[in-house]
Amino acid sequence: MDKKRKHFLEGRSRKIQIHLILNEKEKYVLDTKFKASGLRTESDFLRRLILYGDVLVPDFEEVRQMNHLLGKLGNNINQIAKKANTFDSLSQNDIAEVKEMMNRLWQSQKSILSKLRSVGQ
Repeated sequence: MDKKRKHFLEGRSRKIQIHLILNEKEKYVLDTKFKASGLRTESDFLRRLILYGDVLVPDFEEVRQMNHLLGKLGNNINQIAKKANTFDSLSQNDIAEVKEMMNRLWQSQKSILSKLRSVGQ
């Protein structure tokens, strides 16, 4: 082992380097899957692939939708509070709208948790 390489590996927990030769199609697939994984380095990606057999790419679209619903719900609650403080009354329509949004939020959360449980098995 040359001096430069020995210095590079000092203090590292991983000291074994693997050289991999790919054709263009294989490299394209590797690059595509690595980019989709959201991991920082190809080494991290390949390590996970070796250890776990697959690299899961989470889809956060439902979480984004839930955050959007939370924002809307917060706005509605603020409007209702302002209305209640100003007029000392709430309409059944306002209350029904908040209940519906809460229901959609709970359904979204249940769906996300269900998917997370199925991934963990």
